[in-house]
Amino acid sequence: SLGSSIATEDGILIAGGNGTIFRIGVGNVSAYWKYPTKFASLAYYNGNVLAGTWGDGLFVLRNGNPVYLLKQPQIPDDNVHGAFRDSRKLYWIATHQGVARGNDFKTIRPFLTGSVKGRVICFYELRNGSICIGGSEGVYIVDKQGKLKTHLGQKEGLKGKEVRSFFEDHENKLWIGTYNGGLYCYENGKLTPINSLQNCELNSDVFTFVKDQYGYFNITSNQGLWKVSEKDLNDFYRGKLDRLVPFYFGQETGILNTEFN
Repeated sequence: SLGSSIATEDGILIAGGNGTIFRIGVGNVSAYWKYPTKFASLAYYNGNVLAGTWGDGLFVLRNGNPVYLLKQPQIPDDNVHGAFRDSRKLYWIATHQGVARGNDFKTIRPFLTGSVKGRVICFYELRNGSICIGGSEGVYIVDKQGKLKTHLGQKEGLKGKEVRSFFEDHENKLWIGTYNGGLYCYENGKLTPINSLQNCELNSDVFTFVKDQYGYFNITSNQGLWKVSEKDLNDFYRGKLDRLVPFYFGQETGILNTEFN
C-alpha cells in the first residue's frame, strides 16, 4: 500500500507501508530511506522531506538522512497525517489529536489546543492568508493573526467522515472535499452540499480536488478517479445546468486498484 507522493529535486518520493520511502528516477526505483515504521504522509519544503508516521512522530530528512524528529510533547500526537508551510514560512503539523505550529522545527508547539480538535488531515492557504484546517471535526479557518474565525462541522451541515481537500476558486468560493460526505461549497457564510442537489452524479468521496491546466478538477476516491470541468460545476451550483455528469476512470480504463489513499 502506497501513500503520499511528492516531487523533489532528487525525483519523485513515495511513502510505502513497509517502512520504505521510494525514490522514482528516470527509469529506476530505489530506496530513499528505510525505517521500521508505517509512513502516513510526506511533504517537501526548503530541501527538507517531512515524513509523518503512524505512531513515531514526524521525521525531517535531508539528502536521505534524518536530521530532526518531532514527537510529543512538541506535537499533540505522534500520528502525523500531514505537514504544511504557509506563505509566511510558518510550519503547520497535522496530527491525530489537533495541530502544531512554529517558525522552524525547534519552535513548533501544539496550537489552538482548546479549539481545533480531533484528527487533522489537511491544510490550505486562502488568498487573504487565512489557513483552512480539515479533519474529522470538519473545517477550521484561522486568520493571519492566529485566531480561529470559523468552524464548519456537523451542526453547520458538514457531514462525512473527515475533510480531505480544499480549493478557493476565482470567485473566492471555497470548495470542500470530504470522505463519504461529498463536495461542499462555502460562499458568503453559506454552506451548500453539492451531492445533495438533484441530478448530481459526483461520488461521495472527494479525497483530492485538484484543478489541471485544462480547467478540470481531478477528484480521487475509494472508487476511482473523477473529472469535472470548473465551468460545469459552477453552472450546476448556480442552477444553470440541470445535471452534473463527471468523467470517470476505473478498472475498465486501466486503473488496477481504484482505492486511492
